[in-house]
Amino acid sequence: MEHANPSGLRWRTLLLGAVAMLSLLASALVPVGAGAQNVPHESCPAGNPLLASFRYEGGRWAPVGDSNGVQVSGSSRVASFVSSSRIAAVVVRSGHMSVNYVYDPNDTSGTLNASSLQPINGANLSGLDFCAGHGAVPPPSSGSRVSIDIEGAAGCAMPNRDGTATLTGTVMIRKHSPKTTHKPVATQVLTAEDTIFRADDGAQLAHVSLPVLMGRAIPQSRALKVNYSVTFDPRQVGEFSNRVQVTIGQSASGLERHKFYSTWSNFSMCSQSSALGGGGADIPSSMPSTGGGGASMPRAGAPAIAAVGLTGVLSALAALAWRRAHRA
Repeated sequence: MEHANPSGLRWRTLLLGAVAMLSLLASALVPVGAGAQNVPHESCPAGNPLLASFRYEGGRWAPVGDSNGVQVSGSSRVASFVSSSRIAAVVVRSGHMSVNYVYDPNDTSGTLNASSLQPINGANLSGLDFCAGHGAVPPPSSGSRVSIDIEGAAGCAMPNRDGTATLTGTVMIRKHSPKTTHKPVATQVLTAEDTIFRADDGAQLAHVSLPVLMGRAIPQSRALKVNYSVTFDPRQVGEFSNRVQVTIGQSASGLERHKFYSTWSNFSMCSQSSALGGGGADIPSSMPSTGGGGASMPRAGAPAIAAVGLTGVLSALAALAWRRAHRA
C-alpha cells in the first residue's frame, strides 16, 4: 500500500493555488469584450463639465436626464447634434469603450460617424456625453500628439441654371506640433467634411464630404493648400456660413488625433453681373469665380478686334489710291 508524500502534496496545493490566483488576476485585468486590450474609459476633459448625456435606445437617441439645450438625431452609425451652448468635447461611447473627441474651436453642432472614429473600430455608437465649452480648447485624452492649424476662405456662391448654387473655397493646413520631435512624423488628412448654414438662424443647408482633401499628406515644413467646391440649395437665402472640418492621423501607424479641426467662412450669393454669361451658367468645380465676366470676355472683345482690322484695310486701300492718282 502506497503512502502519500506530504511534502509533494503541499507543493501541488501551493502550485494550484498560484495558478488560480493568476487566472483571477488575468480575468480582472482583461475587459469584457472581444479580447480587447487597453480599452479606453475616458470622460469629459478637466475644466469642461458634463452638460448632457444621450443613449441610443429603441432606435433613437434619448437624453439621460436634462438635455440642457442639446438635441441628437440619427442612428447608431451616424449621429448629428445641435446645441444652444458651446461644446468643447464629446465622449463617444461604444460598448465598454469611451473616448473623448475635442472640438477646435468649441462648436454648437457636429456629426459623428462610427466608421470614421478609429478607437471604436467600426462598432455602433451606444452613447454620447457632451462637455461644456468655455472658449478654451482642451487637449485630447489619447491619440496622436501631432497637431495642425487650419485656415479657410470662401468666395461668393455662383447660381446654377437648376436653382442650386456652387461655392468655391480654399483650405490651408499647416502642421505645427510636436516641435521637439527629431524625426518628422508623416501626417495625413483622414476625414474632411463641409457644412453650409444659413447665416440668420444657423439652419443646416448642406453637409457633404470633401474627397479632394481626404488622404492628402500634410507637408512637414509648408502648408497643404487645396481648392474645393460644394453645390447646395440656397433656398432663397442670400447670406451663409461655411464650415470645413477635418481629422488627421499619422500616415505610418494610422494613429488618429482625437480632435475635430474646423475653419469658418462667411459668404453670400454672387451678384448677377458676376455670373458667367449673365445667367448663372454651371461652373466647373476646379474653376474659381472670375468676378467680371469670365469666359465671355474674349467673345465680347472679338467685334472690336474685327472693327480695328477693317479700318486698317480701308486706310491701306485709300493710301494706295492716293499714290496711284499722284503717279498719274
